[in-house]
Amino acid sequence: MGIFKRDKPDIDKMMKKEDYKGLVQALSHPDPEVRWSAANALGRIAVRGVVFVGAVPKLVECLDDEDKYVQVSAAEALVRIAEVGAARHVVEAGAVPKLVERLDDAHENVRRTAAEALGRIARGGEARAVVSAGAVPKLVKCLDDEKAYVRRTAAEALASIAEKGEVRAVVEAGAVPTLVGCLYDADEDVRRTAGEALGAIFRGFTESVEKELARFRSMGINTEEQERLVRELKESTARKDWEKCAKLVKELTSLVTTKNQRN
Repeated sequence: MGIFKRDKPDIDKMMKKEDYKGLVQALSHPDPEVRWSAANALGRIAVRGVVFVGAVPKLVECLDDEDKYVQVSAAEALVRIAEVGAARHVVEAGAVPKLVERLDDAHENVRRTAAEALGRIARGGEARAVVSAGAVPKLVKCLDDEKAYVRRTAAEALASIAEKGEVRAVVEAGAVPTLVGCLYDADEDVRRTAGEALGAIFRGFTESVEKELARFRSMGINTEEQERLVRELKESTARKDWEKCAKLVKELTSLVTTKNQRN
């Protein structure tokens, strides 16, 4: 009974022994350094076995830890777990609403890891859960963050959400004009990531609109004007003329919305 009271647990030894249960227990240790190390270790292991010993709910609890470094390590561990095909477990453990809250945190690394985790969860097939929790408007806000790596990570997360079938939510939250503004960011990585995100959004938006137009045509509704704009959008996307694409998306959104309201 006394190992947590008398001594710090040997996290490295636990890792070597693949003592997943011991690492999960260490997440509740009174010493924040131990909690940080345990969360970091679980993230580095990030195998399905970690999920089945109850690691995910405990890591989610650590997102509320009083120590910011523990919060960061817990979010990073959830990133890795989502990457190995366990995004559904992360969602079911209640991580998404907490991560959305952390996008407003005063600590820049907490904001960054929260944005990264939300992006990985979306990429893992849980984009709908991320959108439903209100993540998209806050990620758009993070595009104006004072820290370049937060801006870059937010752009990556928005791209993941758009690529996984939630492009309309990204567009409706105002991501496009903000990302266009990021093309002029002082940070080269932010500019590059903004361009990649815009490409993902415009490709996804084009696919979404084409499905809508096919539905209209099946109802005998003329869609010539919208089809012309879609062709322009495809051409502009291929040229990476993002500002032109942004204008076309705005115009298409208005036209398609009007047709939906009339039909």
